[in-house]
Amino acid sequence: MTKEIEIQETVTFRDGAAAAFADLQNLLDARDPARTARAAELFETLHVPLAAATTQTEVADPDLIQANADQLTALLTEIMPVEWQQGSTSGDFDVIASMLDQMEGAVRAREYELAESARLEAYAIMEVGPEARLIVFAPQLKLRLEELFWNGQSEAKGLAYLIKNQAPLGEINTSRAVLDTELAAAQELLSADSAPLAVITNAGSSFFARAWKRS
Repeated sequence: MTKEIEIQETVTFRDGAAAAFADLQNLLDARDPARTARAAELFETLHVPLAAATTQTEVADPDLIQANADQLTALLTEIMPVEWQQGSTSGDFDVIASMLDQMEGAVRAREYELAESARLEAYAIMEVGPEARLIVFAPQLKLRLEELFWNGQSEAKGLAYLIKNQAPLGEINTSRAVLDTELAAAQELLSADSAPLAVITNAGSSFFARAWKRS
């Protein structure tokens, strides 16, 4: 993997998952302290090579990333109650909207670094949830969403591009509005009764390994 943007994306996924794990760690520890401790170790094990890749001080071994991610996924699946593992497309879109609200708030305060962090978190939820289904069910909509989240150069510029160039709030609000329209279309599409069962299976892949392997 050589693209800086994809390395950054992978780091964001790990950090988001680690933050969610930290929120649940006490509850998981009560269920299985040994496996919970091992999961915490694996999160840190993943952090080290990804951080080195970000600073370009070391090339991470993709096989090691894959193995650690697979082991971590298996551990969390074993520890977590079944009801915690029930996916909710509606919940994903709610979280995305909340993170985009935070992004706009940060831009309003001229905190562009915080805005970028919120944008990346919103995209991470999109990537491992709705987008995994859209790959099969609506690939063109997936591409439009990626352009709006990242560096699209259509009339509504991509949010990553705008934040990097510290665009004024009005421009970011305009692109956010277009993105909201596309997100609403995706939510309606994925919640439709006609959606084939096959698309659901795409959401189960390991997001660490999948992001790391893309080129």
